[in-house]
Amino acid sequence: MYFLSSPYYEKAGRFPEAGGGLFSTSHDILQYGRMLANNGELNGRRYLSPESMNELRKKQTGQTDVNYSLGYHLRNGLFGHDGAYGTDLSVDPKSGMIAIFMTQCTSGAQWSARDRFLDIARRVF
Repeated sequence: MYFLSSPYYEKAGRFPEAGGGLFSTSHDILQYGRMLANNGELNGRRYLSPESMNELRKKQTGQTDVNYSLGYHLRNGLFGHDGAYGTDLSVDPKSGMIAIFMTQCTSGAQWSARDRFLDIARRVF
């Protein structure tokens, strides 16, 4: 938790971290989600090939209770990524829904809140 509470000036020299090392905004995450929902394309520019997108949406973990593709969760028809502190991007490729749940929490309560948020978002969308 030190890096979340350390003075801002120290963040400029920080090295990238695998867990909790990405800083972003809801707008930027939405743009990334729009690209994923649009099969790798955003605003007329292709970032990922259709073949790459197929691999990103395909289960890669074999027979397990936790389904993952290449770095993305696969859950109830959604795919996306949840961060170490609870921020979650979920995309529904069938409906085009993009759901962003942003939090910084380590208690574990973020996951049930995220699941309720996604359930409501799918009903509304």
